[in-house]
Amino acid sequence: MNADEYEAAFHGIDLPKEVELFPGSYVPDVRFFLDAQLNLLRHLGTERQRDAVRHRLNRLLEIINENNENS
Repeated sequence: MNADEYEAAFHGIDLPKEVELFPGSYVPDVRFFLDAQLNLLRHLGTERQRDAVRHRLNRLLEIINENNENS
């Protein structure tokens, strides 16, 4: 996905304030994290760098979907 597609995927869903993205990888401000990751996706030069950003964004979507299913 590109940045616009991720932005659409996150639009209108309730974001947690904080989340443990991976074991030992804690995001204290999800809104700030999301904005920063989308900005990186738009402006990073290499595909390898963008893949790492996509990996984090996919994990965040996964966590949000899991939390919504358990609610």
